[in-house]
Amino acid sequence: MQMLSAGGSPTDIAKFLGCLRSSIYRWHKAARAGPEGLSAKPHPGRPPELTGEQMRELEKLLLQGPTAHGWHTCFLTGSSIARLIRKHLGVTYWSDHALRVVKGRLSWICRKHERRAR
Repeated sequence: MQMLSAGGSPTDIAKFLGCLRSSIYRWHKAARAGPEGLSAKPHPGRPPELTGEQMRELEKLLLQGPTAHGWHTCFLTGSSIARLIRKHLGVTYWSDHALRVVKGRLSWICRKHERRAR
């Protein structure tokens, strides 16, 4: 808005910012409405089902490894993670979403195990 106040044209400002000229007008109108006009608004959407505390608990459970939870493999799968979450935290997830939770919220890297010829 400083560029606009300094006499810059909305077209030039939009090109500089890489946005539409209509966005410049909308932002200018919002700024004139008051200081909170351009403040960030909360994003709508469903809140996460697992709280921060539950995510920390999940990470502790995952770090124990699959054998600590009765699986006879050294790999955790989406379905095993979903079962772990349901058993210990009481939240039901589909297996693909359980993997997204682990990758997205815990920033874990998931790898496919290699199939080897017998």
